[in-house]
Amino acid sequence: ALAAAFPASIPRPKALAKRLEEHLHAGETVAGLTLARTAAALDPTAARLEELARWYNRVDDYGHAVGLVEAALALSPDDRSLLANRVRLRVAYGDWDRAAANLESARRVGDDPGLDLLGFQLAEGRGDLAGALAEGRVLAARFTGREGKKHDRHARTDFFLAFAGVCLASGEYAEGLDAVYAAVALEPDHPGTHFLAALMLCGALQWEDALGELEKASRCGNDASWVSFVEVLEI
Repeated sequence: ALAAAFPASIPRPKALAKRLEEHLHAGETVAGLTLARTAAALDPTAARLEELARWYNRVDDYGHAVGLVEAALALSPDDRSLLANRVRLRVAYGDWDRAAANLESARRVGDDPGLDLLGFQLAEGRGDLAGALAEGRVLAARFTGREGKKHDRHARTDFFLAFAGVCLASGEYAEGLDAVYAAVALEPDHPGTHFLAALMLCGALQWEDALGELEKASRCGNDASWVSFVEVLEI
């Protein structure tokens, strides 16, 4: 049916990837989705179905996105990328029980550091502080240094900030500060890092240090009103 609706031929793989990327960067979601759907209809490989799933995810259509990943897995059941993407979609949309089952299945296929991050996100999303703390500690020990591509550093920064939030909720202030400062090392101008550091220091009743971190956050673009809030608490 899709092939009949979109009968045009599709570009060669490199040209197709280029056109999809152009649509993505231009914010042309409908055009990108249409092209990806046409490509999948005319050449329904696992890779095409996975690409189409990404486009459905971009328009927040969870049902189609996860359904396409399942269809791709039927063609390539041991594909680690597909297995991880299925868990990622479940986590992103809060489908916790299926995410946990899919994560267990993915881990049986092979060890993958990306699955550990998904395990942390799953535990955090479910409100399992003990589980998130345990998973986060493993990841924090692994994510060291500033090496890697820019998007990898962003991903690690996001992890450290999330882990710091788990530490804050668990009362593990010293460990949370370590996580925050690891994020600072990755992205020194990120306002959220200094803000979270201030919250940790407030929890530890270290008011002057907290004010110092809030002033840094303000210089990085965060809300300066928090400085007055901490000044009141200190008094």
